[in-house]
Order: sequence, then structure tokens, then C-alpha cells
Amino acid sequence: MKIESKHKDAIERYEAYALADRENRLDAQDDLRHLGGDMWDDAVRKLREREGRPVITINKLPQFVNQVAGEIRQAQPSIEPVPVDSETDPVLTEIMGSIIQNIESESNASTVYSWGAQCAIAGGIGHWQIVTEYADDSTFDQDIRIKRIRDPLSVVWDSAASELDRSDAWECFVTEVIPKEQFKRRFKGRETPGNFPVDSGLSANGLLNWSTGTDDVRVASHWWKEETKKKIGLLEGGKVIDITDVPPAMWVMMGVIKAREVPAYDIMHCLLSGDGYLEEPQKWAGKYIPVVPVIGNEMAIDGKIMRHGIIRFAKDPARLYNYSRSAQAELIGTQPKAPYIGTTAMFEGLEDVWAKANTANLPYLPYNPDPNAPTAKPQREAPPQGSAAMYQEVQIAENDLYGTTGIYPTSLGQKSNEASGRAIMARERQSDTGTFVYTDNFKNASMVRTGKILLDLIPRVYDTERHIRVLGQDGMEKMASINMIRRDPFYGDVIVNDLTAAKFDVRIKVGAAFASAREKMAEMLNNLITANPAMMQVVGDLYFENLDVPGATKLAARVKKTMPAALVGEGGMETPPNPQ
Repeated sequence: MKIESKHKDAIERYEAYALADRENRLDAQDDLRHLGGDMWDDAVRKLREREGRPVITINKLPQFVNQVAGEIRQAQPSIEPVPVDSETDPVLTEIMGSIIQNIESESNASTVYSWGAQCAIAGGIGHWQIVTEYADDSTFDQDIRIKRIRDPLSVVWDSAASELDRSDAWECFVTEVIPKEQFKRRFKGRETPGNFPVDSGLSANGLLNWSTGTDDVRVASHWWKEETKKKIGLLEGGKVIDITDVPPAMWVMMGVIKAREVPAYDIMHCLLSGDGYLEEPQKWAGKYIPVVPVIGNEMAIDGKIMRHGIIRFAKDPARLYNYSRSAQAELIGTQPKAPYIGTTAMFEGLEDVWAKANTANLPYLPYNPDPNAPTAKPQREAPPQGSAAMYQEVQIAENDLYGTTGIYPTSLGQKSNEASGRAIMARERQSDTGTFVYTDNFKNASMVRTGKILLDLIPRVYDTERHIRVLGQDGMEKMASINMIRRDPFYGDVIVNDLTAAKFDVRIKVGAAFASAREKMAEMLNNLITANPAMMQVVGDLYFENLDVPGATKLAARVKKTMPAALVGEGGMETPPNPQ
């Protein structure tokens, strides 16, 4: 198959995947527009503006998204490796955990996670990706980073994938729209692509155009799985090893008692535009597609998956609220403009003056006495009065916003009728339960998927002798050596801290980050010392070590010298453990 044919097939699959998810994508676009304040239908807006009628937009939707997203931010979830067996070296577990923490720290992962979660809460889906990049311009060592995908709808997934984390997807496209000048700089020697290939027979539409207008073009990062064969062998001790490249004659010498073929996959990647491939396909280091979706809420309806966020069902109440408020404003605005009632003779020859009666501050309004009504004069008509139903409609629309989002005023900081603390907490839990699906999908699908990708990728990227910067449990930076070869007189070359020598599972830890944990520890020790000043001689050094102030380390060292030797050793040095 020629490369042009492969490209055409990829474009056709991209089109098919996007069309299969078209309704969800269009609904998500509409959700995001409403979240940004574009709530009026264009035809209705233009008509009201042409007639001079108010078009008021009071956007209450962001507070609901921020409420749920804020709970996820405050939870500060992080990835923690957990050994799958009791044989894993605890030092390797600590190093692996520190590497993940350092990757998250260097990637500013908290903002990446928050953005993905916010997109899912708002429009039903968000994304981030894991990439590798060179650590420095003077080295071949690579680092792993977690990157934000700004446009949640720029990713197109295999439409057959059904898992919340899309782990069963065979294919994925991550697109971006860039100016043509930038395209020429990035891909020198390549012609600026047009729309679809002339012979493709595909119909372009608003979601799938490969060229937008005359200034921008679309580029896709294409990820897909290629199935390969893998052989595994069972050793007498029960250990399973990879023997794919080992000749069968060597199996007995290695202690293999049983062998079988298992399916395996290579992850491939390349860049393409609407006209062709921009690079040759390359094999990815890991065994997972490094794109992580964050799903808001999904449900199956008549065999189709409908995906939505918190905004989807709040749009109608928001529109009704704005329409009712606009009607109120229009009513109030017409009250000082009530028309004057009089006979035609009273205004004859004075039409220009009376035409300005409701728009200008005139000192007087002349009129002609009417002989047929000698005692009459122009009188202003009573202004229209608002009805109770109009004001009730505003309240009903606002209550519908709470009902459709599942977030009620008490969760947004408003005073409620509940008097007791238990009743207030029960109402807050009601809101938390109504929106817990977003937190649960974020934590148990997206974060766990990210952890699996990192745990698989780290030993493959950090595969040479390296000194890497890691974060300790106290949040302090330190250096660790991995994959270091040491010569042992009995065993020969031994790899110290071999990251491939252990297997881990993923656990998502929810809680304060290390900086805030130290603050919490300092506050707890301060309360302890305040209640019992004698405890300064017991925990004084720990108190100062956890203070985030200049000179805290020196203060802790001086206090330690005044503490009992039984606690910190002679001279303030902790007594080392007995040698084994």
C-alpha cells in the first residue's frame, strides 16, 4: 500500500470518527458558547436590537462550573505507585513515586489536570497528553512531561472505543489549527495544504475542514496501534519473562518450562495534514496511546452515546432567566415614556416639540387649547405596571438553574433556611452527591490512566545511568541515581535502582500538597506547644523545620542542641540505629 493510500484511509477514518460523534461535538460547542455568555439566538438578538429593545445577558453559568472544578482543585489529586507484590524494593517504590512527583511538578500538572476537568464539567469532555522532550540541548537524555490540550474538541477518538478512559481505542487524532506562515516555518519544503485531497471524495464541513479560510490550516498528530506477536515463558519459580527474541534452543537453559504467544501492540505516531504525511511514522516508546480524556457524563440512548457536562441542561433556564430579566428591564424602561393623551388640535403645529417629550429634558411643553374641550389639557397615560407573574418567572428560572445543575445556593455560599450545622452540611452533601460523577470520572478514570501511562513510560525513557532530581516526602529536592552499574565480586555487574525490576499499580492520593502539608504540620505543632509549652523540648526542632520562613533550618538546629540527648543524641545529633 502506497503512503498516499494510507493517508487517504487515515483521513477517511478521521472523518468517520468525527461524524459518528458529531452531535456530541456540536452540543459541546454550544455549551461552551453559552458558558462564555453567548446565550441569545442570533435572529432574536438582531430583531430586539433593531427594535431598540434590551438584550440583557446575566451569566450565572460559570459559578456552577467553577464550584465543581474548585472542589477538584482543592482535593489536589496526585499519582502514587503501589507495588503489586511483596518483592518490590521499597527504595524503587520511593524513587518511582518521586520521579512521578517531579514530572508533575515540572509540568505544572495541577493546572493541566484542572483545565481538563473544567472542560469536561463544562462541555462533557477534556484532554491532556503525555510527551517526551530532550532534557537539554547538550544531551540525548529525555524527560517526560504532561501537557495541556487547550481545545477539548481538537481530539477525535476511535468511535468504537467505549471505556471512560478510552483505553480500548485503536486510534486517536489530536489536531491543531495553525497559521499558514507558522506551517511554512515548522515544515520547510512542504506546500501549504488545501482542503481535502481532490480525489478523496470526502465532503468537508465545519468540524472537519483541513483548511479554514485562507490563513489557517489543520495539522493532526495521528496515534494508532499496530498488533504484533509476543512470546512469554514461565519459569519454574512461577516468574514470567519475555522470550520473543530468544531462540527456542535457549529456553531450557533459561529454565523455561512453558511458553505461549500473546497479543501485543506497538504504538505508532506521525503528523499529517489534509494533503499528506508530514513525517514518517515512528514507534512510540510506551505501550499506551499517551492521550488522556476526561469524560463528564455519558449515557446510552437508542444505541448512541450522549455525552454532556453540567451546562447542557442549564441552558434553557439560563435563556429563560435572561429573557425574563430583559422583559423586566424593558417594562421599567417604558414607565417614564408613557404617552400623552390629548386631542389633535392641542398638538397641531407643535409636533416636533412633543416628539421630544420622552427623550429630552424640556423645561415646558406648550399646547393649543381646544375650543371643543376648553378645560382639557394633555395628560400622560398611566405607565404599565409589572405583574407578580413576571417577577415569579425570574425566580422560577433561577431555581431551575439550581435543579438542572444539582448545585444549590448553600453550596455557592448563599445563606439558607437551615439553622443547624448538621442541616447545612446535609444540603451541601446533596450538592456534592449530585455532581460527584465528574469528580469520580476524573479521579478513577483519567488520573488512573495517566498513572498507568507514566509507570509504563518511565522505565523506557529513563533507561540509562542518570542522576535525576526528585522530590522527597518533605517536599525538598534531592538527587537520586538510577540504572547505575556496579561490579559485585560474586554476581558481576549489578544494576542499582533498576526501574524495570519492579511492577507497580496506581493509587490516586487526594490531599494537600507537600507545601501545605508542612504548613499543616507546623500549625498542629504550634497548637500543641501553645497548649503545653513543655512540649517545646520534645518537638521544638520539628516545629521550626516545618516553618516556611528564612532561617527555619538554622533555628531548628539551634533548638535541637538544647533538647534532651535521649531524643536527638549528643550534641543535637540523632542517635544512629544499631548496625545490622
